[in-house]
Amino acid sequence: PEERTDSTGDQQLSLSKRGGFRQNPRRRRKMMYGAAHRDLEKAVSLAPGSYPAHYLLGNVLVKTGHPKRGIAQYQKAITLSPKEPRTYYRIGLTLEAQGETEEAIQYFKKALQVDQEYAPAYCQLGKLQFRAHKLREAAQELSLAIQYNPAIQESYYLLIQTYARLGEKSKSRAVLAEWSAYKKTHHLRPAALNRKHPLATSPQSP
Repeated sequence: PEERTDSTGDQQLSLSKRGGFRQNPRRRRKMMYGAAHRDLEKAVSLAPGSYPAHYLLGNVLVKTGHPKRGIAQYQKAITLSPKEPRTYYRIGLTLEAQGETEEAIQYFKKALQVDQEYAPAYCQLGKLQFRAHKLREAAQELSLAIQYNPAIQESYYLLIQTYARLGEKSKSRAVLAEWSAYKKTHHLRPAALNRKHPLATSPQSP
C-alpha cells in the first residue's frame, strides 16, 4: 500500500488497495498502549491495593520505554503479593534489558525462591550462563526449565547448543529428539509463559 505522511513527516496513514485509509500499525500500537496506561493509572488510583493493577501498569510502562517507573510498579505489586514469581521475573527481564545482568540474576533467583518450579526463570538463568560461557551451569538451568515446563521452546534450543559446545553431541541430539517429539503433539509457548500462569499478562510473559 501507498504510505501517506502528515505535515511532520510521520507515517500515520496508508492507502489501501481499495482506496481507504488505515492507521499505521506503529501509531496504532502507541495509541493502544497510551489508552492502557491511562486506564491502569486510573485503576491504581481507585484500587491502590490491587496487585494486578500495579503489575499490569508495570508491564505497560516497561513496554513504552519507562523501565524505572515500571520497576517501581512491580515493587509495589510485590509488597501486595510477594508470592508471585512472575513479578520478580519481570523485574529481572527489565534489569537485563538495561544491561544490569548481575542484579537481574538476583531477581530471577528470587522468583525461584518463591516458586522453585517456575520454569521461565530457569530458562533465563540458563541463557545468561550460556552467554557467559558457563556451559555446565547453563545445562543445569536449562534442563530444569524443560523439566518443569516442557513447552518452552527456547530452553531446548539453548540446551542443544550448550551440549554441542561442550562436545557432548549425543546429549545434544537427544534434546533435539525430545523437542521434535514434543513439538509434534503440543503447541509450544513463547519463553516466558509458564503452565502455572497461562494468562499471566497475556504475552510471552508471565
